[in-house]
Amino acid sequence: MAFRAHNHNIEHTVSYLFEREMITEAYNPTIISIHLQCGEAVNALTFVSKTGHPQYAQRMDIKDAISVIRNAKGPRGTNVEYILNTVEHLNALGIRNTELHRIAAAL
Repeated sequence: MAFRAHNHNIEHTVSYLFEREMITEAYNPTIISIHLQCGEAVNALTFVSKTGHPQYAQRMDIKDAISVIRNAKGPRGTNVEYILNTVEHLNALGIRNTELHRIAAAL
C-alpha cells in the first residue's frame, strides 16, 4: 500500500512522518522503488525496522503477539488502540481478512 504526497505539501508530509515514526529511532528511513497497480514505478519513503533495536519484536505466534499488544503503550496511546484504528482504516480501504484482523478480533 502506498500513499501519494502532493508536491506542494511534500515537506510537511515528510516532516510529519519523521516525527511520527522516528520517536525512538526504531526504523531506518529508506527510499525504495515500488510499482503501482497501474505499472508505474515510483520512489517511496519507507521505514524499515532496525532488527537490533530494543523495541524490535521478532516473529511470534498470535497468542504471544496479543499478550504484547494488550500490555504495550506509547506516547500516542495504547497498542490496542493502534491495532483497532489500523484495522478500521484497512476495512475502509477494502482490505479484509488479514492477520491483523485476526489479532484485533482476539483483543
